[in-house]
Amino acid sequence: MMETEDRVEFEAGPLTFRQWMAEVDSELNRIIGLGHMDIADWDYRCAFEDGTEPATAAREALLAELDAPLSPWVAAVLGEDVDT
Repeated sequence: MMETEDRVEFEAGPLTFRQWMAEVDSELNRIIGLGHMDIADWDYRCAFEDGTEPATAAREALLAELDAPLSPWVAAVLGEDVDT
């Protein structure tokens, strides 16, 4: 018997976890040229179940990876404000 994956509703429509992760990886690749397997572990499943948009999850995972104050360049890439 084949199990079906739960779908969660996002701005782009309902996504399975696999589809959502593909979107997260796409955003990470766009930002830094890497995927989620290339950065530190982050709780992607909880973010998915909480309804976090893939682009937001990618940025949050990347910020957790950096775990440091953002440089102005990184902030600009992420679209974040940073005090200079």
